[in-house]
Amino acid sequence: MGAASKIPAGDLAGPPQEVWATRRDGLLHSTDSGAAFRPVPGAPALAAVEQPTPGRLIALTADGKVLSGGDGTSWTEWAPSQAVPGAPY
Repeated sequence: MGAASKIPAGDLAGPPQEVWATRRDGLLHSTDSGAAFRPVPGAPALAAVEQPTPGRLIALTADGKVLSGGDGTSWTEWAPSQAVPGAPY
């Protein structure tokens, strides 16, 4: 296994080969098990991110909003009356 990047991240998500990392100024994405990360254009500042299923991201913003998205470039705000997108139940 190669050396991984050292990045200041708040949270990590994803299967071993694909890694998503939150930062105060946005979201980073790696497709090589964390060896290199690239900024995701237009991603909001996030406190946490999860990838419950392939192609689905669930994130928490610093101000408490829950967002769902696919590739990290576009997001939909979750409303409390809805089921959490991508949740297994």
